[in-house]
Amino acid sequence: MHIEHIGKSTSWSKYYRDNKLPSTQTYLSVFGTWENLRNELNLEVKKKRDIISKNEIEDILKKHGNAFKTRKQWDEYAQEHKLPTYKTILKHFSYEEILDFAGKPKQRNFSKEELISLALKHRKSFISSSMKKWDEYAKEQGLPSSRQFNWIFGSWSEVKHEIRKQAQKKSDK
Repeated sequence: MHIEHIGKSTSWSKYYRDNKLPSTQTYLSVFGTWENLRNELNLEVKKKRDIISKNEIEDILKKHGNAFKTRKQWDEYAQEHKLPTYKTILKHFSYEEILDFAGKPKQRNFSKEELISLALKHRKSFISSSMKKWDEYAKEQGLPSSRQFNWIFGSWSEVKHEIRKQAQKKSDK
């Protein structure tokens, strides 16, 4: 009756309190490890890493790739649909491979100079935009996201400061 809850110590920790059963620590003090307890009870419990293969992850990305936008968003989607987390996927594939399987365009790595030049060309939108508003504009215009600017400059406020400074230099000429 209670044995199905012994698969993981975290499952047991929640279950034993509600049913007035021995604690996780009690079993650990007797058996040493949770795995020893499972072995003693002849329980075959798959470890997380054994549950899903690399090929299965590739198939999931191909099928559900349209839902892949950000790590946080993917993890929410994955939890809802009982899919592997971004961290699990990243153990098997590089970010570029994930984008490729998901059918997403690969993001180009821009240099600092290229980012400054693009931001200056679009300075009216850039300087007045929050990260979210810039990302909306950038997507429409095929420009780098705020994340790429942050990666190179360290923060959104630092990027905006640099672009204002560069724009001022241009207007002083």
